[in-house]
Amino acid sequence: MAGAVVAAGLAQPAPAQIAGSLALQSDYRVRGDTISGNRPAAILDLSYDDPSGLYLGASVIGALDRGNDPALLGAIGNVGYAARIGPGLSVDAGYTRTQYAHYVGAAHGYAHYDELYAGITAHGLSAHVHVSPDYLRRDVSTVYGELDGALQPIDGWRLTGHIGVLGYLAQPRALSLHTRYDWRIGVARPIGRIDLHVALTGGGPDDGCCRTHSYGRTALIGGASIAF
Repeated sequence: MAGAVVAAGLAQPAPAQIAGSLALQSDYRVRGDTISGNRPAAILDLSYDDPSGLYLGASVIGALDRGNDPALLGAIGNVGYAARIGPGLSVDAGYTRTQYAHYVGAAHGYAHYDELYAGITAHGLSAHVHVSPDYLRRDVSTVYGELDGALQPIDGWRLTGHIGVLGYLAQPRALSLHTRYDWRIGVARPIGRIDLHVALTGGGPDDGCCRTHSYGRTALIGGASIAF
């Protein structure tokens, strides 16, 4: 969850902070898969950072359903702890709960999962490992590793990158799930209070389980967000 990375990067003595943002984007994707069915989505993020290092986060995602009517797509909540251990170096760990509505196309009508994560952030780079005992279905457990980075080569412009690898720790004998990867390259620029962003994303391979039909297909995603 993005809030974990932000909290890790800001782990230092400071007054308690409550923040939020609202984003609109052309598609809502997680780990290479479209969760909104290639439809526009809106994301409301709220976060609380305590001077002790404790942080809380919550997200609500809305999208257009198959009838093009607004609908609740899902919700995400997380709690964690971040600490600065050196100049520009922070660590964090926590728990995330993700819940999706059934219409998104999750396999076997099971659309939620829990994850424990831990990671390190240093000088614009962050690496995290997530472990789930029930990734989108009760009989599948996974480990997911990701590396994220951001840099500002030109004043006012921000480049971002992400690569992730999902491995299966346990699965039913009837399934044959293989390690898969996802990636994303993006650029963003603020215009006043609005942050505009566009990203190219993809992944693979698709083995037909626990994903929608478009998993891994390369896509260009655009959007805008505002912080408050």
